[in-house]
Amino acid sequence: LDVVVLDCRLPDAGDLTLLAATRRLSPESQVVVMTAFVTEDVTSRALELGACRVLQKPVDLGALTALVLNVARTNRTAAPVSRDA
Repeated sequence: LDVVVLDCRLPDAGDLTLLAATRRLSPESQVVVMTAFVTEDVTSRALELGACRVLQKPVDLGALTALVLNVARTNRTAAPVSRDA
C-alpha cells in the first residue's frame, strides 16, 4: 500500500495501536493519521511511530484527497526500482 489513512481513535484499536501495527506490517507505506483530538502528545507520538502527517477532523475531503495523491506520488518516486535478473 502506498498510503494508509487511519483514525486515531478507533474503538477496536485504541489510540495509536493500529498505527504501530501498520508500520510494522507495511513499513514502506506512508500513514496519515486523522483525529478529532489533536494534541502535542498525540502528534509527536504519531510522528515518532512513523506517521507522515497528522490531521485534525473534520477533514476537508478535497484536501485529504490531494494529500493522499501527493504522498502516494512521492512514495512511488522515492521507492527503489526493482530489476528482474
